[in-house]
Amino acid sequence: MKSSHRHLQRQCVLQALFAKDQHLEGVYSNFLENTLEEYAAEVPNVEFAEHLYKRAILFENQAYELITEFAPAWPVEKLSPVDRVILVLGLTELCTDSEVPKLVVINEAVELAKEFGDDNSSKFINGVLSNVAEKKLNLELKNKNDQPKVSTK
Repeated sequence: MKSSHRHLQRQCVLQALFAKDQHLEGVYSNFLENTLEEYAAEVPNVEFAEHLYKRAILFENQAYELITEFAPAWPVEKLSPVDRVILVLGLTELCTDSEVPKLVVINEAVELAKEFGDDNSSKFINGVLSNVAEKKLNLELKNKNDQPKVSTK
């Protein structure tokens, strides 16, 4: 099965965020660029990856807060580094990108968990992201319903 351009870019971002998470100083600063170069023939446009990487770094602390809220039995620092980074990546997309459908974001994160995580990673990732997406959808619906109705009379 051939991976999509965006899936390959997410893999590259995951690897770069993992290097950053593991404090591999000097490695992660160019890691994304170097990894994307490996896939240059398959990924002609890397803007998505570069933008996602920057957003994930900026959103990281908020992602940790969401993990704490939606997986209280799993302190962020006790999560496997791979699961933690996949959650940061997935939560970043769920909460900061309205163009990618929520189900696509969740599915991509689950696929990354199957590729890079352990046996239980995909279920855990799916549970956390699905709960966050459901809450986000409920808030959006509530906000939409709370909007004043405009009379057309």
